[in-house]
Amino acid sequence: MLLEKLRNAAGYLEFNITAIIDIIFILIIFLLFLGQFIASENYPVELPEQMHKSVADEGSKPGEVVLNVMREDDGTIMCIFQNSKLALEPGQGTIAELERMINRGIELLHGEAMINLRMDRELVFREYKPVITAIAKSNASEMIISGLQEKRDKNAAIGTNAPQTDPAAE
Repeated sequence: MLLEKLRNAAGYLEFNITAIIDIIFILIIFLLFLGQFIASENYPVELPEQMHKSVADEGSKPGEVVLNVMREDDGTIMCIFQNSKLALEPGQGTIAELERMINRGIELLHGEAMINLRMDRELVFREYKPVITAIAKSNASEMIISGLQEKRDKNAAIGTNAPQTDPAAE
């Protein structure tokens, strides 16, 4: 009894922390599982190098047309669509011009067109935002943004950036 009074007088509190330890242990297991799941599904996306032609790939669908957006050596941003070129210059009504260029190309196809948008990897969003706006305003039925995709292995996702190579595919 005297020992009990001394404990309470010194400010000792009795608190069962077993439930808190269990919850923290479950959270740690959940985070470890989530980390492994994210690492196994890590797909880096790389934009294609500069493109000087506006042609569809060999495996493209009918009605698919390519719109290339790239930065020239002098810093000008060029849009290349079929046989037409247009320089993107801020504040000069380029969205309407680009929309007309896309609509003319779609009219030549006599139907709906799917725009395959390929961009230079050095561009930032504010530089190609007018292109996306022009495609949205045009008569295009769909838009695809192309990128180079390759799957990395678990070790590459965690530490190094080396891509996974498949010996069966080579």
